[in-house]
Amino acid sequence: MTLRIFTLVHGEPYITWMKNGLVKSLTWPTNHAAIRNAEWHIYTTDEDRERVIEIARAVDIPIKVNIIAAEWAGALLANTVRHCLMDAAVCSDSILICPPDTIFGDQSIETLVALAREPHLVISAAPVRVNQEFMEEFSGQRMPNQELVSMAWKYLHQTWRDANIQLAHTNSFAGGVSWKKIGHGLYAVTHLLPTPFHITPMPSDAEWFRLYGSPGAIDHIWPSKLVDEGRQRFIASSDAAFMVEITMKDKNIPPLYPTDPHNPTNYIGQGKHNHVNRNTVCIFRAA
Repeated sequence: MTLRIFTLVHGEPYITWMKNGLVKSLTWPTNHAAIRNAEWHIYTTDEDRERVIEIARAVDIPIKVNIIAAEWAGALLANTVRHCLMDAAVCSDSILICPPDTIFGDQSIETLVALAREPHLVISAAPVRVNQEFMEEFSGQRMPNQELVSMAWKYLHQTWRDANIQLAHTNSFAGGVSWKKIGHGLYAVTHLLPTPFHITPMPSDAEWFRLYGSPGAIDHIWPSKLVDEGRQRFIASSDAAFMVEITMKDKNIPPLYPTDPHNPTNYIGQGKHNHVNRNTVCIFRAA
């Protein structure tokens, strides 16, 4: 069984974020040790192919490029995830989802890989969205999870700033994320749509994605199947794994609603995984 790193990347600013963010974090010592035997399956356009390959070489693992045609981002992600997952299921491979706008705190990938050793599990975690100004301060030097948490809260994206349930109005009902500060540098987070970062697919997953692999399915719909099968594992401690997701200021901004003091984590989604994840409180610890 081979670990496939899945990355879909084309155009700016994503290629630059991949170079200065994702790639840096993949080369940090503990993260890199966890992927040293992996293959990097990169989906990109023919126009961006050579530049992306040159950037990816810094990670020093085999690279396999799949050429795509640019289309609406949601459909493109759905189609490439479906392709990678269906092929991995046939080959009994596992997948590590590494978006170009994501930075993994050092040790995070080691945790994902370690927890996935039980057959057919899917390991999820709650990435924190940060403003693109984050990259102006980010040096690329190794960052343990606690330091990454500190920097994330310094540059929180509006979608996360508006999810603070200590405010009179939040976006939690529409966005599925809520949090509050519970101590010095300590945050309690409820995330009803965590990202499946490490996937060991079964043939039934390949068939599911063939039938239902629509945009957003990987974290909005498919996890209900995983919950039914007892296969989802949700990492709820930043000490074990922590990721940030670079986001443009005007993107991914859910609407605000009055905060219900009796039910502040209420969410419009009614999937089985939404209900299960609501019983989990993530604890994020800053340095």
